[in-house]
Amino acid sequence: MIFDKLDRLERYYSLNQYFQKAFDFVKSNNLKAFEPGKYEIEGENAFLIIAIALPDPGFQHKLEAHRKYIDIQIAVEGSFTLAWKALEDCKNVIEDYNPVKDAIFFLDKGDFEVIINCGCFAILMPEDAHFPQPPEKDNVKKGVLKIMF
Repeated sequence: MIFDKLDRLERYYSLNQYFQKAFDFVKSNNLKAFEPGKYEIEGENAFLIIAIALPDPGFQHKLEAHRKYIDIQIAVEGSFTLAWKALEDCKNVIEDYNPVKDAIFFLDKGDFEVIINCGCFAILMPEDAHFPQPPEKDNVKKGVLKIMF
């Protein structure tokens, strides 16, 4: 996992052939003005999902990991907590890998948590199991860049 501020996105262009186009899209658009939904950047190779995370006191903590896509989690308005654990350390599968959802889910707890504040992001590679937790009280607007691995 990489955690950093949005104003340093250029540092990560070389990590993936679609990062520069995706990051330029983020920098050149006001994501606060976007409605929830999916926004194409480079077809299915790079796209943005805008979502509103609502408080959910009854949420079930479960880590997820992806094989096909890199997740880049961005706090657009508000902040959220992101739990992380190395995929190879996850032992308690609760949902087998689903290629349509590009996700496998685990009941394991994260090894650590980081708060993603507005203006920050986290890059999560396929070996990074993660769990974006729902906010405690206020709605959070977030963006998730999905980048083909």
